[in-house]
Amino acid sequence: MGRLVQRRLWHRHDFSSVFVPAIVSTIEACFGDTAVGVALDRYCQDTYNTAREEGQFAAVPVVFTNASALPAIIAVGDRVLLQNSTTGAQYSVDGPFNIPALGSTPAPGLPGALTARAQVVGTSANAAINSITIVVGSILPPEITVTNPVPGFGLDRETDAAYLERGRLSLAPLSPNGPDEAYLASALNATRPDGSAVDVTRAQVIEDLITGSVTVYYASATGPTADLVYVVDAANREVRPKGVDYTGLSAVAVVVNVAATITIKSVFWADSPTNYNVMH
Repeated sequence: MGRLVQRRLWHRHDFSSVFVPAIVSTIEACFGDTAVGVALDRYCQDTYNTAREEGQFAAVPVVFTNASALPAIIAVGDRVLLQNSTTGAQYSVDGPFNIPALGSTPAPGLPGALTARAQVVGTSANAAINSITIVVGSILPPEITVTNPVPGFGLDRETDAAYLERGRLSLAPLSPNGPDEAYLASALNATRPDGSAVDVTRAQVIEDLITGSVTVYYASATGPTADLVYVVDAANREVRPKGVDYTGLSAVAVVVNVAATITIKSVFWADSPTNYNVMH
């Protein structure tokens, strides 16, 4: 009889050690504060109708220069692989395109300009100006060089914390009075015509209580936003109450000099505290 009781207790212990953690994790996955990963995706989609931003490949305008008297013709299906000389990140430019003899491909913004696409998603492939200078492989002759006259940036996959915050903010535009959070929420959910997310990560709302006008400054993680037109359109459609004079502007980077006085307490090499004026 004693053996039978011990065996039953042992089976009960096995059951709790296997199933209780699974039940706990299932319950936690039902709440935004504890859900992570795929569980958080389901929670935000069901609760806020908001999908996670999967990140973006950096798209960097590049210019090829040909020092040869012969043009270089890149056919359909051919791919030129490039590398960042600073970070080692790689990018590709797909044909067809031509590199003229003793000339260059069009500059960024001009018809026919070329764009290199990062091989990985995220900010690890961000490219500073003139950092993409290496042609990988031998598809191009050595007389051809490459560089990027303007920078390029990717976006990392949205973290659990940022995803949950954006989901919660998505309820703010439901207010008929347009709270401050509503402008940020509409910007975080705004998309370009191709469906990709805009680069806004923060916003500052300035309200004039006398005139009733609202000015919102939007910024990306790296400074001014390049997607202002889509952000303003989203705010006009989702947030701005009728009768409110709304203006959306891109933030501008400002250098601020800070003057400070540092007092260093007396130590073995000084008889009394010493003041140092510092300008930064």
